[in-house]
Amino acid sequence: QLDQLKQRLRSLEGKLAAAQRNARKQLRPLQQEIAELRSTVEATREDGRRAVEAQRRQLAAIDARLQDAFKDAQQCSADSEARLMRAFDERSSVLREAMEREGGLRQSAEELLHRFLEREVPDL
Repeated sequence: QLDQLKQRLRSLEGKLAAAQRNARKQLRPLQQEIAELRSTVEATREDGRRAVEAQRRQLAAIDARLQDAFKDAQQCSADSEARLMRAFDERSSVLREAMEREGGLRQSAEELLHRFLEREVPDL
């Protein structure tokens, strides 16, 4: 009876070992496929990281160009405003001088008229 149990135990151990070998044999292609999928997923992740980094660099370059263009536009606007103010000041000055000359001429004419009225008209 003990021998039968030992034999039966050896037989079960043999069947178990055979079942384990068979299971490993069946799992080997699945393990290879899982390893390939992991590799593909990691490569895809790395490609995604690189794409995101490239987009970040591209956006930073665009942002820098936009900031430069904005600064250039502001400088151009300030220059135009300064030219406009100088032209306005120059024209205002010319107009002021013309008005002062005209005012002086008018005042001289009024003085002449008053003198004429004070001296010549009473004599008449």
